[in-house]
Amino acid sequence: MRWCAFPVLALCLCCASSPEGGVGDVPPLSTIDYLDDEGATHSMAELLGKVVVLDVCAASFDPCLLNANMVDNACQEVCGDDVVMISMLLDDGLMGPQAVHSYREVIGVHQRVVRPGPVTEQGRSALGQVAIPQLIIFDRDGAATEQLAGATVSAVGIVKRVKDLL
Repeated sequence: MRWCAFPVLALCLCCASSPEGGVGDVPPLSTIDYLDDEGATHSMAELLGKVVVLDVCAASFDPCLLNANMVDNACQEVCGDDVVMISMLLDDGLMGPQAVHSYREVIGVHQRVVRPGPVTEQGRSALGQVAIPQLIIFDRDGAATEQLAGATVSAVGIVKRVKDLL
């Protein structure tokens, strides 16, 4: 693992180049909050009952941009009533809203793009310490079933893992 200083929120983040950590390290989906486009705070508990793929990333970090297309391709294949894919951008300050716009308009992704909510931002949620890019797959009950760190994700791999949970 390569450690680097990365100006992203108040979270303790590390830049991972290989998978590590375990699913046991990830608390339930219901502990994660996020901000929508208008700045309103929501809990991911609202998504219980669906399979959720959470792509924790930063638009200002190149390996995350590589994963964006893989997550987007997977989303186009499996997103619907039972599956939600979300990219949570950890870009700090004014870069945050610009990063969301960039992901949607410039990169052209189809998955939901959000920023961390206040609980997550202050490191008091499931994402208190996370390697980026990180892909976490939650089952319908909100329990993490997969945790993949680093830019090693393929659309086919994501789709297979999600379909196994349906």
